[in-house]
Amino acid sequence: METRQTKDEKTPETSAPESLTITDIKPDTMPLGEPDFTIRVFGTGLTSNSMITVNRDNRPTEFTPPNRVTAVVEMHMLTTPGVYPITVKDGAIESNEIDFTVTAPLTAEEKARCEEEKSKTKPLMSTSEQKSRPTLPPSRPKAAENDHEKASRR
Repeated sequence: METRQTKDEKTPETSAPESLTITDIKPDTMPLGEPDFTIRVFGTGLTSNSMITVNRDNRPTEFTPPNRVTAVVEMHMLTTPGVYPITVKDGAIESNEIDFTVTAPLTAEEKARCEEEKSKTKPLMSTSEQKSRPTLPPSRPKAAENDHEKASRR
């Protein structure tokens, strides 16, 4: 695969890969009626020229080396519950399809349950626990340890 610098000299452009393979997408499901979201597509052969397609519609795509591309999915594109194909294109090369599932909208009860679950999620350490946690003394630099060891051997 050939690499060349772009005009802005920040992101290298790459020629089309020999093959594209999607290995995973995140998220892979979303209830109808939710806000727009960013889909992350993982795979092999991805380049800065790769383009995510959602239900055959090309989406502006951002490449994160070495194996991820992302795009915003506007939920108005996915109008009914069902399975929508996700692929990646790079020039004339197209990847395998992975299914993205749109489920029925959440009921008010389901939304409330989700919010309740989110509020029950406890952080790993509370702010008060972080403040009361003892701090360790700073470690000595390596050179000082070596000097101390030399002096103790004399």
